[in-house]
Amino acid sequence: MAHYPRTPHTMERFADDNFAQQFFPSIEDGISEGAMVSIGHSSVSDRYETWRHSLLPLERCLLKRLEGKSDVCEESLISYSFIMRYMGDLPAHPSDYLLNPTDMIFGAPIRHDILRDELYCQLMKQLTFNPNPLSEERGWELLWLCIGLFPPSIGLLPEVQQFLHSRHQHPIARDCSSRLEKAVSVECNRQYPPHQVEVEAIRQRTTQIFHKVFFPDGNAECLEVESSTKVGALVSTIVARLGIRSPAGLNLFAKIGDRVVSMPDSHYFFDTLLGFVHQLPKLVGENGKDEPSSPLSYQIYFMRKLWIDVVPGDDSAADLSLHYNQELPKYIRGYYSLTSTSPDAVMLTREKAVRLAALILKAQTRDDKLPPFYQFSYIVKDVVPRDIVRAISVSEWKRLVLGEFEKLYVGNSAEAKVEFLRELAQFPTFGSAFFEVKQSSDPTMAAREVVAISHKGVSLYNHEGRQHIVTYPFSTITNWQSGNTYFHLMQGNLAKGTRLLLETTLVSFR
Repeated sequence: MAHYPRTPHTMERFADDNFAQQFFPSIEDGISEGAMVSIGHSSVSDRYETWRHSLLPLERCLLKRLEGKSDVCEESLISYSFIMRYMGDLPAHPSDYLLNPTDMIFGAPIRHDILRDELYCQLMKQLTFNPNPLSEERGWELLWLCIGLFPPSIGLLPEVQQFLHSRHQHPIARDCSSRLEKAVSVECNRQYPPHQVEVEAIRQRTTQIFHKVFFPDGNAECLEVESSTKVGALVSTIVARLGIRSPAGLNLFAKIGDRVVSMPDSHYFFDTLLGFVHQLPKLVGENGKDEPSSPLSYQIYFMRKLWIDVVPGDDSAADLSLHYNQELPKYIRGYYSLTSTSPDAVMLTREKAVRLAALILKAQTRDDKLPPFYQFSYIVKDVVPRDIVRAISVSEWKRLVLGEFEKLYVGNSAEAKVEFLRELAQFPTFGSAFFEVKQSSDPTMAAREVVAISHKGVSLYNHEGRQHIVTYPFSTITNWQSGNTYFHLMQGNLAKGTRLLLETTLVSFR
């Protein structure tokens, strides 16, 4: 148990003015004075000291201003019962193993702002003169988590600050003080209870939380993420570490199962993850598949989302860490074989594919090594798009690519990556996001198509022949809806326009 100053701050004076009277059992009700001591009240005279630790459940909310608000008060009292169970002040209920205790504790204050001060008061009450060291430590865990979700009101803030300051000898109290200062300064307002990563961190007394972020080049880095960290702030941190010029167009993505979902810049990092995880079982169920065995299993990726005004060579750090590794898989999948109706558009000819294959080999090979041409039959699928690789024999591809490789003027792998991007930037699909879809709304179009979304608009291509069908500039798209397995696109108006319903296996989180 921590050694506090002789007079740690209590809520006694605050309670006199702000707490409602509680109705605990008394000696007159048949409870002996010895029993009162065992439940945290040493005599009849102090049985109403609701600002200090007790083993008795509350009969009503602590704060007077909640009187008459029966619905929210009932939720708050349920939260308090879970606080006591979490701390060990009440025995666990047989059904508790089915519930997440921190969800039950913080869920109601997250939903109802009016209960947030009540939760702070409940936690400080159970931490005041708590005779049980284990209970006290669990209470500090909850207060640490609470501060990371939302600060107290202006009226209660001085009480919480004094409460923490007078207990600064406790290591969690010190960290709570710094968390509170930050929560107030950034006006932290989380929308979900704590993420399991946060809960495990404080349970292990690791108040610094590090989260692994993956990059398109296969590397990963562990970055510190606080409870109040927003996605945009973490993006800026990564941009600075990588030496990228600007965060514009860059974003974090959560990969959950086979779904990759963009994380909104303005949302809290942990809230965004919890939002996706809460939606996932429903979305998976609607797709007719089994629910994932580990719904919290995910990975975080840092990638470019918007490709507006991206010129290869202008930002080499972004080219090498992001752009090259994002566009290479699209090229290999055949999305640069999509033809264009523009007469001056660059087409993927065999000669162009040979040059790009030579650049890929140079980019993927250490500068002090030669590409493994002796294994070309195994690596050809990694350097030539899958839809044209069978156009000629492997031996012919090898002959052509080797000849082009010997003529390359790039000096090292980094230069080869930038030159590869320069070549791709000439194609109409450079920087697009691709979706393979099915459509049945327009009989004049093929049943299977490829949708390419870029800064130019939404383009449709035949899946088999790769021919361009149509491009809808964003200025002409009057309605866009997405569900769990579809896009619904309206171009023009109801009287004269195009409606397309496009099915895809990719889930869209709205």
